[in-house]
Amino acid sequence: MRKKVVVAEDDRAVRELLRAALEAQGWAVHAVEDGEQAVLACRWTRPNLLITDNQMPDMSGDELVRRVREDDRFERIRIVVFSADPKDTENGLADAVVPKAKGVEALLETVARLSKDH
Repeated sequence: MRKKVVVAEDDRAVRELLRAALEAQGWAVHAVEDGEQAVLACRWTRPNLLITDNQMPDMSGDELVRRVREDDRFERIRIVVFSADPKDTENGLADAVVPKAKGVEALLETVARLSKDH
């Protein structure tokens, strides 16, 4: 059974790049453009992993991470914040933070490491 990931990213080009990269690694990807959609996607798909941008309209990545962590249904989800400005990620609830400047390869390495640990 393929592992599932929800990707929350408001920039369509980045979202589609992440979808393609993760699908190439064998992940079943559910990509959404905001935090509210990500919460719903997590409820619907029960993913192994959530990747979120931090700077999104309507709900920040920090708020999304907090909401997922507060919901007992999601206690096993690993969370990675993939953000242009990782200093903005302050809640410490994510399993990892990857600066976008390090690129998709760094994100995929982090995803591989977290999925092995899980």
